[in-house]
Amino acid sequence: MKDVLSVGATIVSDRENNNWEEWKTMKRAMSLALVVVLVLAFGAITHAAEGPLNSGDKLTATLNTQAEIGQYAQIEQIRDLQFGVLEGKVGVYTASKEGSDSFYTGVLTKFGVEPGKLIRKPDDGRGSFELETNCDVKVSLAFSSDKWLASKTLFAITQGDECKTWAGRNIGLGSLPTVFALGFQSDTRHVFHVDGAIYIESISQQLADNYNGTLTVTVEAD
Repeated sequence: MKDVLSVGATIVSDRENNNWEEWKTMKRAMSLALVVVLVLAFGAITHAAEGPLNSGDKLTATLNTQAEIGQYAQIEQIRDLQFGVLEGKVGVYTASKEGSDSFYTGVLTKFGVEPGKLIRKPDDGRGSFELETNCDVKVSLAFSSDKWLASKTLFAITQGDECKTWAGRNIGLGSLPTVFALGFQSDTRHVFHVDGAIYIESISQQLADNYNGTLTVTVEAD
């Protein structure tokens, strides 16, 4: 019986010790939670201010503010590219009497013809647009048409005397660039022209008719 009671007494004692340890652990956890709450509360009122306003005293407080601007671009002042009426004889027809020399040089080289084959449009039919962005961008040009000439055709976005990017029909572009990077410039609206050239290699290359297509300028964040 003594051994039984002794064992029983030992069990009761262990339970009391366990309860005491659990209580101490809970107390420490509650204390820690209280400290965390106080720290958070203190952090929340860090910018609070108080004080007397006697004899011209002033009280000031500071507030933080934040704003984020999304990447944005605008293409405007769009002018269509017009070749007008092409005579139909063999030659390289341009959309303008003037334009980028580098464009005409690139066109003649790509078509493999002599400068004497160049037939300039009597007026300015070049396309143009203005681009404004608030970030670095990439710009590309694409041409599409359900009904276009069988003749080789080249287009390019130009700025000054520089061809920035090219598009074409019935001819491979090879090493000609198809996209260009435009870095952000404060308070700047970029003006670009779109030049075009068509190479009629034979009078009967296509039927005398009206042909239309679409040039698409694409701008994306770089």
